[in-house]
Amino acid sequence: MHRLGGQVTRKDIRQDIRDNSDVISDNEVDKVRVSKKTGNKYRPQIARTN
Repeated sequence: MHRLGGQVTRKDIRQDIRDNSDVISDNEVDKVRVSKKTGNKYRPQIARTN
């Protein structure tokens, strides 16, 4: 986040990872999973953090 300028959105973080990461693939960043319990869709890479 320091490289992005401090306060950023999740969308900005995903785009930065796509552009600059050699470790995490684009497919991994964009992966959408479906919860077995509720059936809700979510992105595991973009979990809420404090």
